[in-house]
This record gives sequence, structure tokens and C-alpha cells, in this order.
Amino acid sequence: MRPSNQKTFSILVFIRNRNSIPNQRSIYLRITVNSRSVELSLNTKIDIDKWDERRKCTKGNSQSAVQAQIIIDNTKADLLEIYRKLKYDNTVIDAATIKNRYLRTDTPNNSLLELFAYHEEHHFPKVKEGTRKHFRTLYRYSKEFLKVDLKVNDIYLTTLSYSYLVKFENFLLSKRCPSKVIMKRNSAVKHIQRLKTIINLGIKLDWIAKDPFVSYTCSYDKVDRGYLTQAELDKIEKKVILIPRLKLVRDLFMFSCYCGLAYIDVIDLDEDQIVLGMDGGRWIYTNRGKNENVVKVPLLPVAERILDQYASDPRSLNREKSFPKISNQKLNSYLKEIADMCEIKKNISFHLARHTFATTVTLSNGVPIETVSKLLGHTQLATTQIYARVLDNKISDDMNNLKSVLSNKRKTTPENDGEAEIKKIS
Repeated sequence: MRPSNQKTFSILVFIRNRNSIPNQRSIYLRITVNSRSVELSLNTKIDIDKWDERRKCTKGNSQSAVQAQIIIDNTKADLLEIYRKLKYDNTVIDAATIKNRYLRTDTPNNSLLELFAYHEEHHFPKVKEGTRKHFRTLYRYSKEFLKVDLKVNDIYLTTLSYSYLVKFENFLLSKRCPSKVIMKRNSAVKHIQRLKTIINLGIKLDWIAKDPFVSYTCSYDKVDRGYLTQAELDKIEKKVILIPRLKLVRDLFMFSCYCGLAYIDVIDLDEDQIVLGMDGGRWIYTNRGKNENVVKVPLLPVAERILDQYASDPRSLNREKSFPKISNQKLNSYLKEIADMCEIKKNISFHLARHTFATTVTLSNGVPIETVSKLLGHTQLATTQIYARVLDNKISDDMNNLKSVLSNKRKTTPENDGEAEIKKIS
């Protein structure tokens, strides 16, 4: 059953033997919300003969009995008012929150959405716009989850738990993206990892005492990264395209296939980033827009030809960049048209060019994975290893080379020389 702000709330008064005086008892309240309880000591004692166990109140007109009952009634009234206020604020209500609010040990301003606001104010200036966009999407999903599934506007950080994370994960996995398809697990995991960044910030600020991620784990599904084969790459490169918008998209895509730059790095490329390398050829020296990692890529002939083609294009000159501007969304949409024109059945996106550079252009042609890692701007070799496929044609080439080596060895072994000599004598 989904949690709701319609709570079952009760307060039970009881006494407990916590005193050195045999005939005295301490008075407690048990606050219960949706079957979960906490106890609150009133720091008040009552003689056992002045307590009505059936009615759960003091009895008699003695001064101590009257004062104890006043404390009981006032505390219950305060707790009820706190419950009503929390309900009016449409926030998550539990017994611990009510107790902490009464004792004034809670931090009511430390809510999840306020932690998001703190992150945006203090950390957004340090990150790229693409990263900001991802965190804004997470914020939007979190608000929707709170409103739709938990029926609240916000949630106190003290109430975040393993259960919250599991429910949020299930919410994401049932979420329909703008493309109307159900969100894939790996996309959900990325959102949860960003939520962990937010939670870690709350821990550093001492807004969260217990990390809800301690027992929670989430992992990516293993996905075979798509790429174009050399035959498919040649099809797109040689296709005669007369429509200007599609020709631009094809050229940008091919440029990325032969240099490995991501969309933002291609679109932001300018002449200052094209330098003469140590070998006398032209190189791209840039910082990845994603993480500022330094990337140095020698220009292959195909990429160099495309770069020269757009150097004098008025659309490039007007923005003082190497290429005309086009949005990533339009680029991906037009690439699907190009794939149809070339009769390529794969789901082509601009990022597929980066995968193609890693797999078809470099690794399958014998470039060491350590070099490919540098060309892609990866900080860890493990990141590059997702591209390290062994292609069928590479297996065939390697095995044919092995056959040649083994054949040559067999022809030159001493045993074979002896056999030949025997045949010659006979």
C-alpha cells in the first residue's frame, strides 16, 4: 500500500517502575503513527495509589495528582497540535518527528527539497550546464515522487531510509520518459547515484545523521555499446546527400567517428584548439565539456577534410567556432533519417560516433587500449574497457596470422627436415 498523509495517530499514557522509591512510578506517553511508536518521558512521578490504570490518568484531589494530570493533558495537547501542524504542512509524519518537534531537537528546515536548493545554490556554479540539467531532472522526479507516491510536498531528512530509496527506485523504473518509453534500469541508476551525491552533501552539512545508502545497492545492467561497422561507416560517408541540414549532420557525425569527440566538444570546437603536434600534423587539444579532462587527438584525414570544409562556412564564422550550431536533439533526429537513407537498421545517435571511434576506427585496427583511453579523455582504463570488443573480423585476421605462423614453424622444424631427407634417400 502506498504511504499517505492520512495517518492513524494515537497517544497512550502509561507508568513504569523507574524509581528507587518502591511506591512511585514514572509517567510516559507512547506516540503511535501508523503502528510505529516512540516513547516520551514526562519527567514526572506519581504515587502508585494515585494512578487509575483503567482510565490511564491520575485519581484523587491531592496537589501532586492534579499537577501530574495537568502535565499529561498539556503534553497531549501540544503533541496533537504538532500533529495537526505537520498534517497541514502536508509533510511526512511519523512518531519520531512529532517527538523531536515537541522536544525541539528536530531541524524542521532540513528537508530533502531544501537540500536540493542548497546544492543548486552552492554547487551549481562548479559544474557544467549538462550536469546541472541532470540534477534539475532529479529534483523534478523527486518532487513528483513525493507528491504522487508519498502524498506529501516534502520530506524531512531525518525520515529518509532504505525504504525510501527502494520506493524511489521503483518509481523511476515505472516512469515514462519524454519519448514515452519506460525508463531503463541504467537511467534509473544514474538518477539514484545523483541522489546519493545530494545525500552525501547533507551528511557533510550534518543535516543527516544516518546515511540511508548504507545498506542500499544498485548496479547497472550490462549493456553492449552500439557502434557502426566499417561497412556501415563507409555507407554513410559515401552517401550523396543534397539536403543541407542532413549533409551538415552527416559531416558532424563522421567527424566524431574519426576523432572521438562528444557532441558538446564538437560544437564548441574552435580554431584555437587546433594546434601543430609533435609530429608536424594537426592535433585537437581541448578539455572535455563533461569533466574538463584534457584530450589530445591527432586529426585523421577524414576528420581533417571535414574540418577544412567548414572553416570558411559563414555559419561557423558567425559564431567563431569550427562548425555551425545545431542542437543535439535535432542532430539525433536527423541521424535517424540518414540511417534510413543508408538502409542501416541500427538506432543511430550522435554518441554512437564516439563508440564507433573507440571500437571500429581504433581498437579493431590495432590501436592499444591505453592509447584509446587517452584519445577518449578517460581517467580510468576500466571506462575504456567497455569498448574493448573483439570483432569477428579481428578474430579471423588473428587466427589466420596464427595459422601462417604455425605453418611456417612446421616447415622449418628439425623433425620435418629429417622426414624430407629419408624420402630423398628412399
